[in-house]
Amino acid sequence: MKTIKFFFTFLILFLLLSGAVSLADENYEIWTPKTTSDNYKIWTITLSEGISPSSVDKTSISIVNEFNRIIPTNVSILTDGKTITVTPLQMYLTDHTYELVIKGLRSSDNQLLNPSVKMPFKIIKEQVVHEKRGGENITAPSTPVTNQPSPSGSSNQQPASPPNVEKTTVIKEIKIDLNSLVAIVTVTTTDEVAMVKLNSETMHYAGNNVYKLSKAGLSPSQVIVVDAFATHSQNSLLERKNHEVK
Repeated sequence: MKTIKFFFTFLILFLLLSGAVSLADENYEIWTPKTTSDNYKIWTITLSEGISPSSVDKTSISIVNEFNRIIPTNVSILTDGKTITVTPLQMYLTDHTYELVIKGLRSSDNQLLNPSVKMPFKIIKEQVVHEKRGGENITAPSTPVTNQPSPSGSSNQQPASPPNVEKTTVIKEIKIDLNSLVAIVTVTTTDEVAMVKLNSETMHYAGNNVYKLSKAGLSPSQVIVVDAFATHSQNSLLERKNHEVK
């Protein structure tokens, strides 16, 4: 069994994470928590030796939220065979904490790499810089913007383009059983959903990403509204679907 050093980097800069680590349950090393204001943060992992491509998947490298729900990601190995990128397929929520989890990786000669690692990170609000020009207070983003000259010679501020992130559907299926006096609504979701509401009423979690609610008064052609949330906060809405009762 081999031991390997993990290097977590930003998308461009390769910086070794510094700081104390602790040994947690299940033999995970917990790295010093990080913060970022990037809601589409891409993590890059650089290893000290070649990695077996067959050991790199969404079970060996994953991101989970506070409720231990897996966040959809794309996990890719770069051409050098030592660098892995983890790209989120949905936006991280500001003021929420996540964990990057790495376990079960194997080297190019199929040796298990230790240790397994968890790195907590929190999405924070983008800081703003207050500048004063000619007696007027101006609030500007702390990250630079690109000035592109207009045809008239003046410059227009253009914000940096967001990463090309695939939009995901977290509500997979809505079923309504009208064969009883009270309709039974069943909603199936993906792993990242923590709460579902039907017409603003919280549905009951039945396990395996299934939510149920008994609802009186539903009839064919009526439209119901199903909301899926990443947490138990109203501000964490992931998806809203209008569904016609049939």
